[in-house]
Amino acid sequence: MVEPTSRTLRFLDYKIIRILGLLALIFSYWTADAQSNCIPKKPHSPFYFSIDTLCSGDPSPQLSTLLKSDSATFNLQWATDTLNPGTYSTTAPIIPNTPKNSMVFVRQFRISNPLCTSYFLKLSFVVLPKPIGIPTLKSGNQKISVCEGYSVNLNDSVQSSGGYNLHWYALDSLGNTVPFSGKYTNAKYTGRDTLFYVQYSGNGLCFGSPLIVDVAVLPKPVLKVNPILGFTICDSLPIPFNALDAHTGYKPSYDWYVNGVLQAKNSGGGYTIKAGTYKAGTPVKVNYVVHIDRFAPYYHCDSVGPPFSSDTVSIRILPKPQLPGPIQGPYIVYAGQQNQFYQVRLDTTLAYKWRFSNPNQGILNYANNTATVSYSDTLNFSSNKEIIDTLTLIVQNVCDSTKESLVIYIRPYLKPINILTPNGDNINDTWIINNIDNQAYTQNLVMVYDRFGNLVFKQQNYTNSSPWNGSHNGTPLSEGTYYYIIQYQEDTFTKILKGYINILRGR
Repeated sequence: MVEPTSRTLRFLDYKIIRILGLLALIFSYWTADAQSNCIPKKPHSPFYFSIDTLCSGDPSPQLSTLLKSDSATFNLQWATDTLNPGTYSTTAPIIPNTPKNSMVFVRQFRISNPLCTSYFLKLSFVVLPKPIGIPTLKSGNQKISVCEGYSVNLNDSVQSSGGYNLHWYALDSLGNTVPFSGKYTNAKYTGRDTLFYVQYSGNGLCFGSPLIVDVAVLPKPVLKVNPILGFTICDSLPIPFNALDAHTGYKPSYDWYVNGVLQAKNSGGGYTIKAGTYKAGTPVKVNYVVHIDRFAPYYHCDSVGPPFSSDTVSIRILPKPQLPGPIQGPYIVYAGQQNQFYQVRLDTTLAYKWRFSNPNQGILNYANNTATVSYSDTLNFSSNKEIIDTLTLIVQNVCDSTKESLVIYIRPYLKPINILTPNGDNINDTWIINNIDNQAYTQNLVMVYDRFGNLVFKQQNYTNSSPWNGSHNGTPLSEGTYYYIIQYQEDTFTKILKGYINILRGR
């Protein structure tokens, strides 16, 4: 084995020195770059770098939430009563249980480069003792009863001790703390209990452990109408009422009032107005006042104020139903005609029903007080008589019903043909007016004019048995367009139908 020469050793030492120098240079560049990217700011304190008081035994989040780092790229390092960097931790310290003056040091560092740190921030504060014990309710349980519509000071229900103040709060739907003064104002019955929290509070921000208080809102007395006729009733029927006395206490008695006048004193929970006592149209308002035994063995709403009055129920007294008429008639409609209306005065206390004597004749639509009549244009009028139908209106309310019928005359439409070819082929040789022979049109007047307005034909009580043949005074009229007017009677009114007819010859 050949021993290395001194020259060889000197060469190896030289290479090691060069490598170490290069590493030192790289490290110096890295640290310099790291320091150049630092933001050596102290942590931000919303309390101007001074926290006055903290509570003993509170966990570290109380400190960590009071200070904020500059951004998500920075974090905080904590230390207690020392400036030794080796004792810094990223977890905020627990506040001492022993009340005393204390301090905490905190600095900021870049998460990606722990060597990049800020100057420390010194926090001086006084540790105060937390209140001892949990409040208790005077009732001995954890529920307080409050009457609907009343305000109550919840502090009066708490047995306080130790000279502490009471601190109340609730939780909203998101679980956030909602403080309030302990005054439960204008309680509204919702059918369920509400949870509140009360705790002792001492000096500063120090609070003891909370007591959960279950607050039940008891409903006011409620007046019910019985049977289920709503708040409208007939003058021929008795009107019974019942008191709903849930949560109103022990041995209740009732004073019943009608229109503000006492009708029954120290009565039971039911009261009935006799039939016929009040006439239709008379307003009737009923309420009761409930009295509770002051020595009730359990809580009652009447103990917090004057005798409790129920809600007031207004009753509308109706007469037996009357027809809105008189119904006028007879009523004339035409087959195939739409939107023939028959309407009566609307009374919201009444229900209206309509009936046809012969449903196969047409279609009846109705809504409340309005009927729409539509008869088919294919009705059989072969007997040359009007078709008579009956429409019955039934009016009813909760008391009774009555009805009246309307006679309807259904007529066919007059349908004159509009072409006349008097050439002897027995096709349109004479002018036929369809349905003119129906008894509804026996009194008529038919007139025909040329295009210059000259009367060329006139006949009273025209019939298809002796029709017009297109001549004037025995002389055939020339080809062309002529205009007709047909007058007929509908009740006492004269109706007019107008149109045209073309005369064609040589066909």
